[in-house]
Amino acid sequence: MSDISSISEFELIERLNNIIVANSSSNFSSENIILGIGDDAAVVTHTGKKEVVTTDTMVENTHFVYETVDFRDLGWKSLATNYSDIAAMGCTPFYSVVNLGLRPTQKISDIEDIYKGLCDLTNEMGGAIIGGDIVKSDTFFISITVTGFSENDNILTRNGAQVGDDIFVTGHLGCSKAGLEIILNTPERIDLNENIHFMKSHTRPTPRVKEGLELSNAGITTAMDISDGLLNDLKKMCDSSKVGANIFIESLPADDHLKNRYPEKWDEMVISGGEDYELLFTANTKMIFNLNDFSNSELISIGKITERNSGLRILDSHGNLKTYSETGWDHFKDK
Repeated sequence: MSDISSISEFELIERLNNIIVANSSSNFSSENIILGIGDDAAVVTHTGKKEVVTTDTMVENTHFVYETVDFRDLGWKSLATNYSDIAAMGCTPFYSVVNLGLRPTQKISDIEDIYKGLCDLTNEMGGAIIGGDIVKSDTFFISITVTGFSENDNILTRNGAQVGDDIFVTGHLGCSKAGLEIILNTPERIDLNENIHFMKSHTRPTPRVKEGLELSNAGITTAMDISDGLLNDLKKMCDSSKVGANIFIESLPADDHLKNRYPEKWDEMVISGGEDYELLFTANTKMIFNLNDFSNSELISIGKITERNSGLRILDSHGNLKTYSETGWDHFKDK
């Protein structure tokens, strides 16, 4: 099996471009890309609509462990985290550029598998990979920038939550955290169906692009994706909107797999697990009514927006305040 050091940078770029061409089934690129990979910059047609730009980086030993990761899944997830940000803005993914920091001893086939995973996602959700950069690095990393566009100019943001709004999420939470625990701690049980369910939640998250578009079309104005944990991300939304929130434990969206596997801590995993990539949004009564016309997706009500001075509270079925020791992912917090 060949190492990266056995070929030139340009030969590697050519290989990866060939993978994109061979594995991308979408007509998106041929319709909009005037000049793609191979020059100093890509040339694309402009959409004539509001555009958004996001970027995300995955670093070895921070976001994944080299010895345990499936590289095709790593490609998928590296792009999916960016697509999730685009979805949270109520937009459609457009173009992506991929930057790689590689050690010379890494296997060419592993990098090719990453690009196959990238193409898996673009084939399913649209968009196109149009370029990037490759550098030699002591630490392996993947950094991706994605542009997206609004179909109706209604960009969703974090700062529009209003007192009295209902708080929703687009699906179940906590399974990604369970998947990470299994990958790191119980490799001998990977073949169990329940474990596969959890692991897929962690390694192949589904960006809620369709749901984000539905929210935007229904007139929703406030949303974000859940990447750092429900409690952590809701706090960001509340701080940005200058409001408080009540979350009801009995309404927390956990599936039966999670409750059965972790009967004593499923709620903690839902609250603070992270990397779920569901959408968190708020809506008033009129918006909720409009959603019935624009969405048939699963939308779960979990609480209410309150006055800022009431803070962010998690309440049990009796109205009692419950506290949790963890508040989600923070890159620079001591673990």
